[in-house]
Amino acid sequence: MEARQVGFGAWDAVWIAVLALGCATVDRGAPALRAPDVDASARLESMPAVVGKTPSDVTLRFAWPLPVDGRCATVARRIDGSGMQVVRTTSTIAAYAADGGQIRVDTVEVEVPPDAPASIRPLAETWRAERLVDAQGRLLRAQPLEPTLDAGERAIATARLAQRWQTMVSAWAGRSLPLDATYSATAPEQTPEGPVRLQIGIRADGRVPCDAADDEARCVRLRIVSQPVASDVATVARLAAREFLSADAFMLYEPSRVRAFGSQTTVVLVTDPETLLPRRVTERRTLQLRIDPLLGDDGVDVNRRDEVTIACAWRRR
Repeated sequence: MEARQVGFGAWDAVWIAVLALGCATVDRGAPALRAPDVDASARLESMPAVVGKTPSDVTLRFAWPLPVDGRCATVARRIDGSGMQVVRTTSTIAAYAADGGQIRVDTVEVEVPPDAPASIRPLAETWRAERLVDAQGRLLRAQPLEPTLDAGERAIATARLAQRWQTMVSAWAGRSLPLDATYSATAPEQTPEGPVRLQIGIRADGRVPCDAADDEARCVRLRIVSQPVASDVATVARLAAREFLSADAFMLYEPSRVRAFGSQTTVVLVTDPETLLPRRVTERRTLQLRIDPLLGDDGVDVNRRDEVTIACAWRRR
């Protein structure tokens, strides 16, 4: 595996810490569009990729075939010291041309089991939503359409919608990457604690089938691995501490109390390089945080893995 250093700038401010929309082939003939089986297509992430005897570059072009509808299946898992929680949802996507050459990408329906744990519903991105993008695939606006969300929940939903579009589409649009090579870059991310920098590894494995049932390798498998640079670890640890400590306990937070911290995010995307219509994406995020107790509180001891996979079938109207 070849490793190279390249300058990706802000890399479209891609965060990659964070969660998954992938999908099966465009199907024009089926009377009913059904979401694919997430588990059945898992081999697309690990099967050998086709790179050819002389690996060449792959050009990634945003050209969704509008109007297009999608049915997406999502599986979100959280594994920590208390066990594993799982949510499975199905959503309906509608994408169509808007004024001024822009494109609307709407999540018009989300089916969520009534017993889905509330703590990981945001992980599964269980919101009806709208996105507005330009002709190059850059996100102009994203917002949830759930009236019951409070201000904090709405901010989280908006951030996740933007991050998801970036990891699936806008971070790749217009780029040309060599197959079977890994690039390294740093990218800034704005956070409530100020800007932090991420060390990012970017790789185009090669070509794979767009769907597990396909024989032809028409799609491309892309990977991103990110983690905070060493000099910004303290800032990211403080962000994590804010999530797990009560407001009163956080007032007493000191970096010296952090005994262990680690955070890494991996994204695996299977997409059509000719359109960037995503077929399948999985995001895995690991977090380890241990904070010593102080003044009678319990401190923090977290070892958590979040995993979200989204697989979709698409059909042009």
